[in-house]
Amino acid sequence: MTICTSITETYLNKCSRFFESVRENFTGKRICFTIGFMAVIEGWETVYVEKCEYDWKPTNRKNYASLQHGEFIKHYDFAPDEMICFMDADMILQRKWDITFPPTKGVLVTQCSWPRQRLGQVARNLRCKRMDKFFSKYQVLYEVEFCTCFIVATSTTWRGIYAECKSMYDMLLFFKHHAAWQLLINIAVLRTFKVMYLPDYICCAEWYTGSPMKEGKVGEELVYFNHTK
Repeated sequence: MTICTSITETYLNKCSRFFESVRENFTGKRICFTIGFMAVIEGWETVYVEKCEYDWKPTNRKNYASLQHGEFIKHYDFAPDEMICFMDADMILQRKWDITFPPTKGVLVTQCSWPRQRLGQVARNLRCKRMDKFFSKYQVLYEVEFCTCFIVATSTTWRGIYAECKSMYDMLLFFKHHAAWQLLINIAVLRTFKVMYLPDYICCAEWYTGSPMKEGKVGEELVYFNHTK
C-alpha cells in the first residue's frame, strides 16, 4: 500500500506529527502532493502541483485546495493495481502498520459518525441552496455517509473516482462549505463502486459524532490512524 496526502503551504508545519509518525511506523511508499508550493519532507516523496483544476472556493476556508477527490492520480505514475490510501494529513499513526490490503475492485473506507447519517441529511447540514434540484439529480441521498479522510483503493479505481467527481463539479455550486467535497466523493463512490467498511480501529477520531474511540483506542484496540483535527 502507498500512503498519499495533499497539503497547501499553510498546513506544512501543522502536519509535522503526521509526517513523522508515518515515517516511523509505515515502511511503504509515502507521497505528499504539495499544492502551490515546493517542499522537502524527510522520509517522504513530495510532488509539486501548481494548482487544482477546479475553481471553487468555499467561504469557510480561505485558499482551500485538496486533491482527495482523486485529482492526485494524474500527477504520479502509479501501477494499475497499486493500493493507494489517500488520507488527511492531520492524523497520527499510533503504531506500526502491519496490515496488508490485497488489490480489490472495492473501495475501503471507515465510518465518521455513529449512527451514520444519510447523505440527504448531510446535504441539509451543509445548507444546500437547492435541495430540490440537488435531490432530483443525485438519487443516492438515502445512502449513508462514509468518512472521506481515509480511503483505500487501487490506482485504477481512483481514476474512476476522479472521473465521477469531475462529472459532478457543478454540484459544488450548491454549497459554500468545504465539506461539500466530502459529500461529492460519497456520492461518486456509492453510485459506482462497491464500498467495504474497515474495522473502527483502522482510522477513527474522538471528535467524530458518537465515536467509539476513547483515549486513542476502540475498546482495547489501539487505533492505527488517530484523526486529530
